[in-house]
Amino acid sequence: YEKAHKNLKEALRIRGQAYGLDHPEIGTTLFEMGIVFCDMEKLDEAIKCYEASLTIRKKSLGTNSVQVAQILHNLGSVHAMKKDYYRALKRWRVALYIYKQAGYDDDHH
Repeated sequence: YEKAHKNLKEALRIRGQAYGLDHPEIGTTLFEMGIVFCDMEKLDEAIKCYEASLTIRKKSLGTNSVQVAQILHNLGSVHAMKKDYYRALKRWRVALYIYKQAGYDDDHH
């Protein structure tokens, strides 16, 4: 995981210089960093990356984008891992609403 984190950090630096810090590619890289931090059990860092990615994706893709729902789903999972079930459910409910608005059914994974 350390190598993945190092590579994503470098990608974030390069993409930030090339595209600017609010570009969708930055949002994608931050989302991927959130996954790595979660796998490393660095949950506070994962939340920071997911929140930053969420801000970028909402701005570039809209609040009802499936990509926004993906982040909300992951944020819910991280909050559940931290035993903050209220925040987890709040994030999951919004994600579920977005998925249903996009036409996904309850069996979608």
